[in-house]
Amino acid sequence: MSKKEIDKRQLIRRPWLTSYKGAKTRCENPNNPRYHRYGGRGIKFKLTQEKCAYLWKRDKAWSLYEPSIDRIANNGDYTLSNCHFIEMPINSGKDKKKPVLQYDLEGNFIKEWSSILEASKSLNIDNSNIGKVRMGKINSAGGYIWRIKNEY
Repeated sequence: MSKKEIDKRQLIRRPWLTSYKGAKTRCENPNNPRYHRYGGRGIKFKLTQEKCAYLWKRDKAWSLYEPSIDRIANNGDYTLSNCHFIEMPINSGKDKKKPVLQYDLEGNFIKEWSSILEASKSLNIDNSNIGKVRMGKINSAGGYIWRIKNEY
């Protein structure tokens, strides 16, 4: 039996395994391209395979079109009490819908926007650059500092 066939059989018996492995490697493997957003920020992966299977059943993830494991508190660890399965488009769009705070370069508060998208459209600033500021990749975007409300 090939490795591909074995992997396919495991997914049929343990469909939550893909989410488990993905979250674990994002937190524990510095070579993962998204490590800086998880393990690099100090987020720990504290779920066992059994706990992940429990979450899958508890949240009825088998009924979701594209299930994705989500941390309820964005800065919290992957724990039983802080995780649930939701639809991937909802999970990947969460940051886009959070209120964002605009500051001048001296750190003085200017305005609260309902989302990164609203701020970027109103000020004609690339929304990905606002996101890069809040993730610490660049210092400013459009001449402003940006923070997600309640994240700092």
